[in-house]
Amino acid sequence: MLFLNDPARWIKEIFLNAGLSYGLASFLSKVALVLFVMLLSWLSFLIARVIILMILARIVKRTTSTWDDILSLTRTEFSKPLINN
Repeated sequence: MLFLNDPARWIKEIFLNAGLSYGLASFLSKVALVLFVMLLSWLSFLIARVIILMILARIVKRTTSTWDDILSLTRTEFSKPLINN
C-alpha cells in the first residue's frame, strides 16, 4: 500500500535499494514522476482524440446536409496539429 499512499517515496526507495545516494534518488524519483505524468497526459490526449474523431465521423456520416462534408475525415484537417512550428 506504500505505492498508493506516496508514489514518490516508493520510487525513491527503489533507487535507494539500488545503491544510489539519497539526493540522487530523490532527484531521480521526481524526474521519473514527471516523465510518468507526461506519458499519461500524452496517452490521454491520443485516446481522447481518437474518441472525438470517431464521434465526429459518426455525426458527419449520419447527417444529410452538405455543409458538414467539409468535416470529412478523409481530409486530415482534424489530425493536423493546431500549432505549427
